Amino acid sequence: MAGADFSFLSSCQRLRRRQQFLCLILIFVSQAILIVTLLSSYNPWAVAESDAVKTFIVNTVGCKIPNIDPFDQSVYEFLNETTSIICYSAPPLTYTDGRYLRINRTALNLHYNDSLDFCQYETIIRPQDEKSDNAFRYLRAVQFSDDLDVRSEFVRVACFGQQGSMLYSNFHAFMIKKDEVETKCAKEHDSFLKQNRPKEVFNFFILGMDSVSRLNFIRHMPRTRSLLVDKMGAIELQGYNKVADNTYVNLVPMFAGKYVEELPWDERFSEIPFDNFTFVWNRLSKLGYRTLYAEDAPQIAIFNYNKAGFHKPPADYYLRPFSLALEDHGSMWKHDHDCVGNKLETDVVLDWIYEFEETFRDDAHLSFAFITRLTHDNINKAKLADDPYYNFFRKMHTKNLLDNTFVIFYSDHGMRFGGIRQTYVGKLEERLPFMYLILPKKLVKDYSHFAAAVKVNANRLSTPFDIYETLNDLINFSGMQRINKVTSRGMTLFSEIPLERTCEHATILPHWCTCHEMEEISTEDKTVVQISQYIVRHINNLLKIHGPRCALLTLTSVNHAQKILPNDKVMQYISSLHDVLGRTVRFSSKQQFAEYQLMVTAHPGGGVFEATVRFIGSEKEDTIEIVDVSRINEYALQSACIDFHSHKKFCYCQ
Repeated sequence: MAGADFSFLSSCQRLRRRQQFLCLILIFVSQAILIVTLLSSYNPWAVAESDAVKTFIVNTVGCKIPNIDPFDQSVYEFLNETTSIICYSAPPLTYTDGRYLRINRTALNLHYNDSLDFCQYETIIRPQDEKSDNAFRYLRAVQFSDDLDVRSEFVRVACFGQQGSMLYSNFHAFMIKKDEVETKCAKEHDSFLKQNRPKEVFNFFILGMDSVSRLNFIRHMPRTRSLLVDKMGAIELQGYNKVADNTYVNLVPMFAGKYVEELPWDERFSEIPFDNFTFVWNRLSKLGYRTLYAEDAPQIAIFNYNKAGFHKPPADYYLRPFSLALEDHGSMWKHDHDCVGNKLETDVVLDWIYEFEETFRDDAHLSFAFITRLTHDNINKAKLADDPYYNFFRKMHTKNLLDNTFVIFYSDHGMRFGGIRQTYVGKLEERLPFMYLILPKKLVKDYSHFAAAVKVNANRLSTPFDIYETLNDLINFSGMQRINKVTSRGMTLFSEIPLERTCEHATILPHWCTCHEMEEISTEDKTVVQISQYIVRHINNLLKIHGPRCALLTLTSVNHAQKILPNDKVMQYISSLHDVLGRTVRFSSKQQFAEYQLMVTAHPGGGVFEATVRFIGSEKEDTIEIVDVSRINEYALQSACIDFHSHKKFCYCQ
């Protein structure tokens, strides 16, 4: 500005005296206006607030979670532009239109030379006489050569040419109202309304994606995120912290309000179905809600991978028989098992959910779906999910299908394997999956204090248990706002989460807690080496029950070591705040201990393990306690010789 002022003064000096005077007045006035403008826009707190926002996404007395750049330099090498998938094949010869199965005459003329003789469809059912979640059966084929009204939920179609050769095959899922379900729901929902008298009745839409962190959602799904936040009013829970390792153990707290061992369940019960456990979908079913349950990738489904699944369908509309039949038909699959025919598998599931939402838009209902395959193994394939989810939510939004619905769109955890997982950013984001909530319009309008609390809680430490408590508030809605107590494991998001909340209050083990500050220490530190050797011995002890099938592991290297610095207020607790089957650490102000998070590599197999360990020193002897151990590189078929799910990450088959 000084240079510019000097230039103007020089110009004034070249003018006549009267003109010089006017010129100087003009300069003075313009500078005065500039100064007033700068002063009026000056905010002495602006820099501090900006820095705080950049530093932490949760910044409370009890928890500080750093705000990491999704494109941080340390992870940039692991990110790439994934080539889009085009599930191209000849246009489908058959397609669905509501309840109708139609023949695509245009495709027939262009690609099949009018050589069609006839088509047939086979209904896919789940046999009622088989107590298995892996059973499906085809009924007798029905021939057709023109459009027809289909009364079957799932069908396999085959079309044949004049010479008897098969020209085409495909699978179709229909959404057809079931008379017995409508009768049951009408009776039970009427009873619920009379007995409980909820102030409002909302629908529930719960959609999960596997292995997508909050940061990776920002990186790879910008269109979907923009639609959700900018157009649909979604609230992002930035401090949403997982409470356990994989999908199953994080979803049980969300939809049953318990840790898995509290159900109770462990590997001893792997042959026992989940029919008698209470989850949100069967709770709502008993209240007269129509229910949908849908997953892809049936071999690794939530309640089926090394588990017995459901011997009775968990919902009125259950996609699993269709998914099993589709999985069994190998010729349908392309592009690394992401495409089925000319459609992305993800779209097949989303299309069926959309049909359910449209069919029951005016009836009380719950949709529960979890889509795994596309994003499970590759951090960059989330980019391929952006268009399908964007198109799905845009269609739902355009048709106003979610106006009276509580929407939970979430992931179970971030990417658990691969190179990025061995970086600080990868370690942090694996524990912070994405979580978006969309509130019913009536709730936002008539209960604005509820919505205001959710927005505040977007930047508080939250967990799957909080989602469960929030669902409880909505299922039997009273309109009254509960007050959260800091000592509660789960807290409703419709009331502010206390600033004092820590991972200890939320019963998040130190191994999963993103609130801790970390101090880097040498991998050659004497205590670190001692603990690392103990970690490998601990793994070997676990594997003893498998006899000689699993190789004896030895420590190869210590890759990384950090000392965990817990919140001072946590350190002051003398006894446990919760009794959750040994999950809670008991602290004393006099106790001398330290916690470490170590990354070690073992041989054979090259397994990379991350462990949180408590080291307690005393005059008599040192004590080492294993809090949790994760495997952070893929083990694929290394552990194929055992079926004990929680040990597969450790075992290297001989």
